[in-house]
Amino acid sequence: MLTVYNIKEEDVRGYIFYFDVTKEKLDNFITSTKKIIEFINKNLINLPSSVIPENVVDIEGKNTEGTLEKPINKYPQVFLNPKAYELFEKLHETYKSTKNPLADYSFIYRMMIIDGLILDSYKPQMFINWLSKKDYSIHIDKIKTLEKCKTDSKIQTYNITKKLLKIK
Repeated sequence: MLTVYNIKEEDVRGYIFYFDVTKEKLDNFITSTKKIIEFINKNLINLPSSVIPENVVDIEGKNTEGTLEKPINKYPQVFLNPKAYELFEKLHETYKSTKNPLADYSFIYRMMIIDGLILDSYKPQMFINWLSKKDYSIHIDKIKTLEKCKTDSKIQTYNITKKLLKIK
């Protein structure tokens, strides 16, 4: 005869309950769990890197810091994607200390607009205002035309940097 009990939380302290678990059921559960963890970890690594936080710990507790590329588009209102932002950052590192920021940043803006890496809606005055903010502190009063700011060395630097970042 089977007796059914209504068990309340306060009644279970100090008691061990046994469940009908066979070795086969447990093995199936473990196998399924491992497959789920593999799937999650595989898809975590393949997520767009803008979604992955800097210090990621996978489900099994392994620290994955330094094993994932983490380009993040810090300014999605300006740049098309994380690679475009990364290109700007590399070019900024190259040109931030030059004596002619007007020509250099005009060139960067014009080339990235032509390549579709800066959003079309981000107009020159918006770029000028954005550059002057705390992150960059680059002060220019206008954006020159491409013809007035390009040089062979700037074009070469731009193209090489794009190629290194695997931007088409």
